[in-house]
Amino acid sequence: GGQEQMTAKATDPLAECVALLRRVEGEFHFALPLRLLGGVLLVSGSCWAFTRFVVANSFLLVILAGLGCLALSVLADPRGLIRFLPEEAQDFLFNGRIFDILHDDTPVVNAIRKWGPVQLLLAQDGTQAEPIQHLVQNMEPEVLRLVLCRSFFSFLPGPLRLLMLPSEQLSSEALEAKGSNGDAKETTMAKVATTAEMEEVPSVEWIQNFLQVRNQKKQEKIKYPELMPLVTSTLGLQLAPFMAYGRSFFRWVQFVAFTSGIASLLSAGLMFHDTGRYALQRAASGLLQRSVVPDARWSKVAAAVSLFSAGGAIVVSIVCERCKR
Repeated sequence: GGQEQMTAKATDPLAECVALLRRVEGEFHFALPLRLLGGVLLVSGSCWAFTRFVVANSFLLVILAGLGCLALSVLADPRGLIRFLPEEAQDFLFNGRIFDILHDDTPVVNAIRKWGPVQLLLAQDGTQAEPIQHLVQNMEPEVLRLVLCRSFFSFLPGPLRLLMLPSEQLSSEALEAKGSNGDAKETTMAKVATTAEMEEVPSVEWIQNFLQVRNQKKQEKIKYPELMPLVTSTLGLQLAPFMAYGRSFFRWVQFVAFTSGIASLLSAGLMFHDTGRYALQRAASGLLQRSVVPDARWSKVAAAVSLFSAGGAIVVSIVCERCKR
């Protein structure tokens, strides 16, 4: 109750002012004149500000007039704006189709064929020279030098490199470029030789050593063990109940297959004997409800089927043994 009284007291002045204004408006009706006066003052102030801005920045009028003249001249030019575009842009606008955008995948193909050998080269560990030589022969020399030879410092602008290098190194490079006699011709020849040496494709031995050193540094930076053993052990713990059921199932299947194999071997042995033939005759007579004359060919076929069954049972037993492991 006390909090509601304090809130009502805090909001009483504003409510009283609003109520007073509304009472005065109800008697004198001054809201509409005030609204009109406010609109007039707002428009007048905006026009005054725009006038002062134009007077203070009169150069904008000249700029706008120049833009207008250029726009009119462009619109009145019978040759059109297309002549200012490059030939590639003109050909794309006039001869290009949506089909070309969807069908022409040459940038992607060129990028894959250009950087694909680089990825294969990065996958090498440097122990064998034959794959490296094969990849180098099928790579562009510019790409090979760009990936293997150039440092990040060489991509900086020339003035920035000069600012970053110390004066001692700059003076030593200048002396090496000038040569011992200081002749201008020798200086030019030294620069040409240095450029030619930089433009040479690195040898296979250099690339092999480079890959070995980089792979060794990469292995030294790795601080944590491989994740695959941890994943395997975790999955083994989670699948332990299922593996136990699986081993039990395969154990029973192996036992049944082993028993079937022994029975098939015994059946094959009996089929080659008279006992098996007479047993087959009696079984056939009982199924057909008539007498059957014993035939040696049927006994051989039954013996072969029994041997094949024994072989299949042995194979199933071996597979079950491997699955249990």
